[in-house]
Amino acid sequence: MGIESVVHPDSLETVISAAKKRTLGDPEVLRTYIIFLKNNQNGNLRVCVSLYPLGKPSGTFLVLAEPEGG
Repeated sequence: MGIESVVHPDSLETVISAAKKRTLGDPEVLRTYIIFLKNNQNGNLRVCVSLYPLGKPSGTFLVLAEPEGG
């Protein structure tokens, strides 16, 4: 499943940019940030998310998210 099927288009650039910077080891990249996820039943969900690159398989990430304010 691609991230574009889960992440709202307004937040997609933020997620892609953070993933690239995190993979390259950029120390300036934020650890957590606010994005919107698609939710067909309740509109968009605003969540606080953290993204961590995994060693294997290549190009994969561990994503931790919780509802903002939750």
